[in-house]
Amino acid sequence: MRIINKRIKNENYVEISSTDFNSENDTLKAYQKYIPMKDKDIKIQETLYFSRFLYAENFIPIEDTDIGKANIRLVNKIGTDFSEKIVRELLQEINAINDSEILPQLMANINRINFRWIYFQYSTNTFITDNQWKYFEEVYPEYFEFVISFIEKAAFIKSESAKKTLFYDYLFAIITIVPISYLSRSINICIDFSRGKTYTDYISNNILQFQSMDINISTKPDDKTDLYISDYNSEFVSCNQIIWKEPPTNKDWKNFGNTLVFIRREKQREKAK
Repeated sequence: MRIINKRIKNENYVEISSTDFNSENDTLKAYQKYIPMKDKDIKIQETLYFSRFLYAENFIPIEDTDIGKANIRLVNKIGTDFSEKIVRELLQEINAINDSEILPQLMANINRINFRWIYFQYSTNTFITDNQWKYFEEVYPEYFEFVISFIEKAAFIKSESAKKTLFYDYLFAIITIVPISYLSRSINICIDFSRGKTYTDYISNNILQFQSMDINISTKPDDKTDLYISDYNSEFVSCNQIIWKEPPTNKDWKNFGNTLVFIRREKQREKAK
């Protein structure tokens, strides 16, 4: 609001393509009192701009703006392309296509992201290092590859920094709305230490800190076990094994994380066959 007021004070007004101002929209009328302008036309323009900004930043729902059919065609076009790709390549693959809540929620978020991108373009200087990029590629490979493939083909994005900004917006929207359990890629870990239940529980609690990898823990191995963790090697399991004779160090936990990434990739390859 301070920025808007300063801009108005310097007579730098916005000019936007808008639908007719809906005087019956109580929210829009409420915004007007924050716009210190006597000129009715300019006041309306500034009010509409303010409401669009609030919607773009997810402070208000789309119903509380002037955004109508004339102004959201491009947003919907991009959203439709994205939704078709979601249904065809992602939700269908994870058996979530029949979920009546997921797609509408996801598309509402995608449309808002697209709207913000089209009308309030900017890129950020956060999440720009390779470390963050690698983390999401390893932990959410299905989501990562899906969003990357869409971004690369999106003609409305030009610069690399812009692509990265939009990539994270899309990725966070999907991660937040589509439950990770829908991916059907849980890693089943059996923890079996001779030290006893208390020590096993200690290890289990630490492993659950990696819950973003969708981990299931058991104390008895079976045919579904992906990783066996113990203080002794077992000839009765055919899966990956990690042997910790002593309480795990930072290096041990790092190797454990790398093992989870390896198992995840193997599961993904098997699913793709």
